[in-house]
Amino acid sequence: VDMTERRAVEAALRRRNAELLRAQRVARLTSWEWDLDADWIRASGSGGGWPRWSDRPPSGSLDDLLVSWVHPDDRDRVRRSVTEAIAAGHGYVLDFRGLAPDGRIRHVSCKADVETDGDGKPTTVWVTSQDVTEQREAELALRASERTRGRLLAQLVTAQDDERRLLAADIHDHAIQLLHTAVLRAEALADLLADPQQIAAVQPVQEALRGAVVNLRQVIAGVRLPTLDGVEFVEALDAYLDEVTADWPVRHRFESRVTREPRPEVRAVLFRIVVEAVVNARKHSEASALTVIVESDDAGIGVEVADDGRGFEHGAAGPVDAGHFGLATMKERAELAGGWLTVHSRPGAGTRIEVWLPDGVAGDPPRS
Repeated sequence: VDMTERRAVEAALRRRNAELLRAQRVARLTSWEWDLDADWIRASGSGGGWPRWSDRPPSGSLDDLLVSWVHPDDRDRVRRSVTEAIAAGHGYVLDFRGLAPDGRIRHVSCKADVETDGDGKPTTVWVTSQDVTEQREAELALRASERTRGRLLAQLVTAQDDERRLLAADIHDHAIQLLHTAVLRAEALADLLADPQQIAAVQPVQEALRGAVVNLRQVIAGVRLPTLDGVEFVEALDAYLDEVTADWPVRHRFESRVTREPRPEVRAVLFRIVVEAVVNARKHSEASALTVIVESDDAGIGVEVADDGRGFEHGAAGPVDAGHFGLATMKERAELAGGWLTVHSRPGAGTRIEVWLPDGVAGDPPRS
């Protein structure tokens, strides 16, 4: 009998099996076949996925493999989920902790399909398991890093707020009081003078001193930010806009599309950036309209602050005033919180500032 064709087919089959096992090893996959009538499970091909078999693919009943390969704290959950899925006649996806032959804990992800007979009775379960330990450990490390960054950011925000309060108090208790004293003495001096020329010479001094007091009060208003304690983010932002536009001849519109309250450190940083953007618009833009839009998505929360003012050359540093952060520092704050800030402006066309901070699922949203 000529066996050439048969040998060629067998060789091709061996190559295909070798390729499959190699792919399984790379992906750290193991394939399983579970005969439900006999309650017998065997690995139909081991790619070193889970666990790392040292001799041969394992086999046994469901209880045998649960005891041998599944962490004790996860066994009841795995058994319940598997039996309920099979009874319903559909597949399942499971993540659980496994035990390697050396006793180390491995994180495992399984996906199964259920095969039924002509009467719809489940007969066989085909399972693919994958060792995802490194991925899970990386995710845990990332979450720990995010928590650490959140704590550091909260501490930074608290420290900066404390500095701002101290600065505002120092200006109010010392500089403004000294200027008030100077104003009173200048007024007393003017009352003592009879010469019109001397009186005229004193008046500019009085006006300069009063102007300095007004400017310092504006500095205090910009430095001493409203408190967020016990107030939701959107409510605090809406109240601030009503307050800041009470004596500012500008039409303002506030729109909220927020579906949840951001984390404390996120809302603190975002609120302060928005306040700084509004303060800059008031001091520099000469705008007649101001729009603030806040919205959230699965990954974070963002705010847009736009005005129809005079704008400035795109790419320039932008207006920076003593006592305020300026655009560069606002951007640094956003990036420190893991987000971004962009500025769109040109002379005569107003300014639009967009800021987004992460507050949820890791990952960056598409940027406009």
